Amino acid sequence: MQDLLLRKEPYLKSKICLIPSWAESTIIMPKNIKQKYNPEKVNLVDKFIFQYSGNLGRTHNIEAILELAKQANQ
Repeated sequence: MQDLLLRKEPYLKSKICLIPSWAESTIIMPKNIKQKYNPEKVNLVDKFIFQYSGNLGRTHNIEAILELAKQANQ
């Protein structure tokens, strides 16, 4: 899917973070609910963040996702 996105919108290359299916569960784990999110710590203050979580394939509306990415890039 990353290749399809880049063929349609090459400028997204530096903005795509690919997390493969079946991630290593000993590395990627849920955070304790008591831990607080700190946007300053990860340099996300005043940034537009778009996250798509779910299936993405030929039958899904990738154009809508690309349009959101374009709007965020402006």
